[in-house]
Amino acid sequence: MFDFISNMLKELPLDMVGVSATPAPLHLFAVDEKAKVLDETTAQFFHHNVAKLLFFANVLILTSRLQLHFYILERSVLMLMITRN
Repeated sequence: MFDFISNMLKELPLDMVGVSATPAPLHLFAVDEKAKVLDETTAQFFHHNVAKLLFFANVLILTSRLQLHFYILERSVLMLMITRN
């Protein structure tokens, strides 16, 4: 997983900087008619990396849920073993 992130960060341009207070600002779906249209190569690059980030976010969510379930299962088995004796 670390290789996945490392390779993705290497692909990104160095001039890509910025900070956001929230991942979904209020103007997320507002369309700026004056904005310049991305060329085909840049648009594909952008969409490709957004898809990678969405995949990675899903992996993180699923992993954290599995870890929680394994922890609960482990504690339950431990309690069963203690009460059995």
